[in-house]
Amino acid sequence: MTSRVASSLWVLNAGLGDWTVGLLLSLFSVGPLILSLWSGRLADRYGFHLPMGLSAALALAGTVIAGVYQSLETLAACALLNGAAVSIGEVAIQRTAGKMAAHGADLRRVFSAIALSSSMSNVLAPAVAGLVIDYAGYAPAYLLAAALPALAWWIGRRVVREDMATARRNVPLGEALQLLSIESVRKLLLINLLLSAAWDVHFFAVPVIGHDRGISASSVGAILSSCAMGATLVRVLIARWADRFDERLTLLSVTIVTMVMLMAYNWLPGVPGMMAGSAVLGMAIGSVQPMILSAMHKVTPPARHGQILGLRMLATNGATAGMPLIFGALATLGGAVIPMWMIAGVLGLSTKLLRKPRPSE
Repeated sequence: MTSRVASSLWVLNAGLGDWTVGLLLSLFSVGPLILSLWSGRLADRYGFHLPMGLSAALALAGTVIAGVYQSLETLAACALLNGAAVSIGEVAIQRTAGKMAAHGADLRRVFSAIALSSSMSNVLAPAVAGLVIDYAGYAPAYLLAAALPALAWWIGRRVVREDMATARRNVPLGEALQLLSIESVRKLLLINLLLSAAWDVHFFAVPVIGHDRGISASSVGAILSSCAMGATLVRVLIARWADRFDERLTLLSVTIVTMVMLMAYNWLPGVPGMMAGSAVLGMAIGSVQPMILSAMHKVTPPARHGQILGLRMLATNGATAGMPLIFGALATLGGAVIPMWMIAGVLGLSTKLLRKPRPSE
């Protein structure tokens, strides 16, 4: 997150335009797009530690490159390496977390806790990045971010090692695609994809709107942190009262709230209004990951949990890799409100996927 914020603001400050911001943000999705299925197979075969070590090494390399010298080329390399690191590390963490749960409520609780750690990072990273950029520059922001993957690996080494002696060793890379034959998997992937696009369009729009309104980097960081704070709050609630949440009803409510907020976001007054709107969006979209992961684990064989997680990452990143480019092109034509309205409209149509099945169906 720190690298994404710093890269977006560096491009805008360099006068390279909204389209370039979209291009750079798209590069963060290239690694997950290419490596997702392989990451799932790697996690199913080797467990947690090997993938986590590889993830930390890639993230460290990417942030150091951008910290040493800032240019469009080094920031692109940073985006590619950090995206690859996310695809490998996230699948390994989610797979290991899922194996700690015994039933539906436990799944929601465990995945809420994992998502909570991510959202807490997102609360701090944009705010810290904005402050460091305002008072020290871009290089210190990237170099500060370089310490985080090293810390993650130091902590990850203390996770209990899983016995992988019986793991399947020669799994075809494309076997995960067979999971698409399950109707509930297809619906969950599509809903996840659309709500991920909503998150992406918000992350794209805030720096653009902030730049147009003359808002400082630290204020932009605070707005993005408000979104993460909303996500953190809702994940605390899910972790505390997991047995009171229903996946379908939660996802339906989230879709409606997100649609309304994207439609209204451009008229939110000033930094306080944008912070409040971002917090509401964060609460809505922040509940998606625990619900989606819990539902997916219920409909997938245990030996293929890494595969479904890799397939989920492939679907979301494959469909949204080009989204920032589209957002940038649309924003050039009519401002950041246009891509936000586009995603809101598609979300409205997607509510049909979450209707309660009739007894005859």
